Amino acid sequence: METTSSSRFSIFVMSLLGKIISVPVSLDDMVLDLKVKLFALDSYFYPSRSRLIHGGQWLMNEQTLRHYNITSNSIVHHFLRCKYQPRGGEFSIFVMSLLGKIISVPVSLDDMVLDLKVKLFALDSYFYPSRSRLIHGGQWLMNEQTLRHYNITSNSIVHHFLRCKYQPRGGDSTFPISVKSFSRKMISVPVSLDDTVLDLKVKLFALDSYFYPSQSRLIHGGQELMNEQTLRHYNITSNSSWRLRGDSSNI
Repeated sequence: METTSSSRFSIFVMSLLGKIISVPVSLDDMVLDLKVKLFALDSYFYPSRSRLIHGGQWLMNEQTLRHYNITSNSIVHHFLRCKYQPRGGEFSIFVMSLLGKIISVPVSLDDMVLDLKVKLFALDSYFYPSRSRLIHGGQWLMNEQTLRHYNITSNSIVHHFLRCKYQPRGGDSTFPISVKSFSRKMISVPVSLDDTVLDLKVKLFALDSYFYPSQSRLIHGGQELMNEQTLRHYNITSNSSWRLRGDSSNI
């Protein structure tokens, strides 16, 4: 059966050490989306230190999986960038959106622009990495470059823009659900019916780093929720009287 842009399917990512991980994706996911999902499943796959190859091609962050003809059960190979060095001392910069929203982000000179985008997303899910563009000193910031390259220093202001072509997934309206941890911590998360459980885990992590994606299990109605399933599959709707529980035990 032909895979459509709205359908979900799984692909496999294999590291040089032979580690294999299954990732739920769609054809219109960008390569950067895939990297963020990989990181949510296993922190070994850190986005800015990851390179992916399929069919003999390096996959570019801004391209979609459709562009590379990646379909169900495709195998993508993962490589770590070999020039990574530990980060230097941290300082804060400010990121401003077109709506005037300002957020302070802790960074270091050797952070890549992609690191900055992931940190922004962790602080506020408005700044979704694959839909974000950043500008400083009249220059668009490229994901693979470091902040040092752009002379970004303490208290610098970086401007944020959303990519124009983004369309909300599935056309569903957003509604809140509540997630409760075993320590009775409660958090409200905006979701849509076509979000996968993995999307929910990434949003949870963006709102509160207590909910680390690769170490979290979610339970609803007595069922453990599977990463590749949608919230629609589990009949999770707006104003539902059911609640989810976050379990931070290792899996």
